[in-house]
Amino acid sequence: MTVTTRASSSVLILSDQPMIAALLGMLVELVGYRPVFAAYDERPEDAMRRVRPALVVLVDGTLEVIRSDLFFARAAQHRCALAIFGPEDRRQELAATAEARGITWFTLPLEGPELRRHIEAAARTEWWSNPARATRR
Repeated sequence: MTVTTRASSSVLILSDQPMIAALLGMLVELVGYRPVFAAYDERPEDAMRRVRPALVVLVDGTLEVIRSDLFFARAAQHRCALAIFGPEDRRQELAATAEARGITWFTLPLEGPELRRHIEAAARTEWWSNPARATRR
């Protein structure tokens, strides 16, 4: 199984819901990536700098970091690919949030090949190349 992302095959999963993060981590691992998580009380931008992942997945779209221009500016500075993951019943909200930032979003249920496509597509984005998306207006 060949992984076609940047140098790192790590996917940093940020969530305030440990069980959902763990389940998503298992799915990420099943499709050939290494799931990693922020340490307890570690700021998301510090975890991103420590891990240097191919992709950061923001789980559920309710995390405070999703509204943080500072987080997105730091992610842009490190050229870190981002995606938002959440439940199907919040599809419209996830899409709007992701579109405003120029990043990928996805919901469950996903099968392995579909999740792999989402991860690879998200890891290829260069949302930071549009300065307006690094900070919402």
